[in-house]
Amino acid sequence: MISNFTHSSDFLFFNAQKKRSTLVGFVLAFIVLNSSFLTAQTQTVIFNTAGDGSWTVPPYVTSVTVEAWGGGGAGGGTGTNNARGGGGGAGGTYVSSIFAVTPGQNLSYFVGAGATGATTNGGTGGSSWFLNNTTLFAQGGAGGTAPNGGTVTGGQGSITTSIGTIRLGGLNGGNGTSATSR
Repeated sequence: MISNFTHSSDFLFFNAQKKRSTLVGFVLAFIVLNSSFLTAQTQTVIFNTAGDGSWTVPPYVTSVTVEAWGGGGAGGGTGTNNARGGGGGAGGTYVSSIFAVTPGQNLSYFVGAGATGATTNGGTGGSSWFLNNTTLFAQGGAGGTAPNGGTVTGGQGSITTSIGTIRLGGLNGGNGTSATSR
């Protein structure tokens, strides 16, 4: 009704109240819209192609948690068709560490490949590292033995040469058999 606005004080109060609520709404919207800058965000980057590479630290990033796995060892094999089974290759080591970094910094890494099977003892998996091979290093898994008429063992998982705050050896490969199957 028009009679509600006949007093000038009512009109001014209404406008002042409206302005106050608009200002509070703007401040709240500003805080909500800018809160993403006040909280830490996590981004995961995965490098899974064997070989070397580099990564540039994005703006505002000051620390990174790096996890690396060594390549798996190959199983042992035989060139004869006598159905003997070689030992399985061991899994590569897992390592993890946290590093302080600077935005724009260029960091090197190497991703170790899994070993390729052969008709002899299995090869050792490739090692993976971050920055260099003396800072963060995950050794590859050992290869399994070829069936040779004796004991046929799987490769052994190990952390002996691995470097990192957390180090977990890969699982051992399964044993094979020297017996021929019929």
